[in-house]
Amino acid sequence: MSKEVLAVSAYITWLARGFEVGKSPAWRGQNTIAAAALIPVPRLDPRRGESLFNEHCTSCHGVDGQGVQIGDKKPGPLWGPNSWNDGAGAARVYTLAGIIRYARPYLDPGRLTDEEAQHLAAFINAKPRPVYPFKAQDYLTEKLPADSVYYPRRDVPVPAQ
Repeated sequence: MSKEVLAVSAYITWLARGFEVGKSPAWRGQNTIAAAALIPVPRLDPRRGESLFNEHCTSCHGVDGQGVQIGDKKPGPLWGPNSWNDGAGAARVYTLAGIIRYARPYLDPGRLTDEEAQHLAAFINAKPRPVYPFKAQDYLTEKLPADSVYYPRRDVPVPAQ
């Protein structure tokens, strides 16, 4: 085994200390929106999300979504070349909505409803971001999740021209 593999193995072992092998940690899945509350992606309204963004998010993220310097802290960009790539978990609408719903706004987490968080996530994930170069290798055997908006839909027929 290479020293890099051993180092990663040691790190994962260290991270797992105190957790039962094979059992999910208590915090896993806590930032998810219940399936019954999910709005189909085509019904989400990025314009409503933009309004919510302007009302709840610009004090930390700025109108341009790039983050505002607040003392020694600056939230990361939500879109653009320095944001997460389009293959990241947060590039999934429902994943981002769960994070927003339970952890944002920073000073008032949980203020937004399930519905508001989803519209806001649709707005943020309608913005450009870096391309994950290995997307073609994702979801080769699994069904493409409905909220994976940056992946080409293989389950939707392409109209004839």
